[in-house]
Amino acid sequence: PQGEGGGEGSPVDAIELYNPTGADIVLDGWWLSDTADDFFKFQIPAGTTIPAYGYVTFYEGHYVGPTFTVDETNEFGGTGVKDFALSSSRGDDVWLLADFGEGSSLRFADHVEFGAARLHETFGRWPNGSGKLYPMQNNTLGEPNDGPRIGPLIFSEIHYNPSDAANADDLEYVEIYNPRGTEVVLTDWRIRGGIDFNFAEGTTIGAMSSLVVLPFDPADVDNNAALLSDFLTKYTIDASAAMVGGYTGRLNNAGGTVRLQRPDASPPDDLTFIPRLLEDEVTYDVIAPWPPEANGQDFSLNRLGVQLWGHDPTSWTAGVPTPGTAELDAGAEVVGRHVFYNNSDFDGNDPA
Repeated sequence: PQGEGGGEGSPVDAIELYNPTGADIVLDGWWLSDTADDFFKFQIPAGTTIPAYGYVTFYEGHYVGPTFTVDETNEFGGTGVKDFALSSSRGDDVWLLADFGEGSSLRFADHVEFGAARLHETFGRWPNGSGKLYPMQNNTLGEPNDGPRIGPLIFSEIHYNPSDAANADDLEYVEIYNPRGTEVVLTDWRIRGGIDFNFAEGTTIGAMSSLVVLPFDPADVDNNAALLSDFLTKYTIDASAAMVGGYTGRLNNAGGTVRLQRPDASPPDDLTFIPRLLEDEVTYDVIAPWPPEANGQDFSLNRLGVQLWGHDPTSWTAGVPTPGTAELDAGAEVVGRHVFYNNSDFDGNDPA
């Protein structure tokens, strides 16, 4: 989705399909829906064709393009329309059902899920058609995706398996880096995935600085003084390092996901709800092409650049743990990738 439109001139929901084959595909009898409760919400207009290696985009009704509303008369014995709209504040999913004709039954061609979206921001597949959707750096509807949006705040270091020592779980951490020239207030920010952590109101991360998130709260000296002392000694740092903590869960030693989310403005119909926008996400593994040395050998995963995508194993190296001191290449960029937005693998292909 691009975000939810509120009137003429506002961005509207859009769904783009890509044809990865060398032949045109006629979409007669195909359906799109935003819910598993009713797969037959929007029937793609007869005669719609996706050219070989081409795209077709459908927009939310009555602003531009085909409408997402469908007459309910035949199914429900009355008049009216079925709502078809993608939620930019709560996230949503989209189903694509295919009809290959000649008496064949409908089959599921694709299903995608996505979280809350920034205004004007699209989700696309990167780097190929095999992964889930991710926020894109630019809106390229009708054209190949040009890469994921990175941060700006990012995970700069992940120490998921320090060693096999008895206290190893208390020595793990994640580090967040702010490459901006201004301080960022982290009120209502949070981390989700293998660990859950809500940043306290008023927490900040300095300009071009790091913030280390620990499994225990370093500010709780009454209960965690020994844990903090062990942590500082292990990594030869002092208590002046910017640290917060007390997350639940543990970084998975067999591979896992960490997700940094920032808050967005509440929707007008529910001012108590806080949309959670994806700021950065990393799904790491313990085997190649991810650096296997980070698995229990006293090395951590270190990001190589502020513009490198967190899901790409080539964006990371195994290095000596340096909590609170991020060493990142500000000029590194994502290059040499191709992406298919909402790429359906109904033909069994996995394009690269």
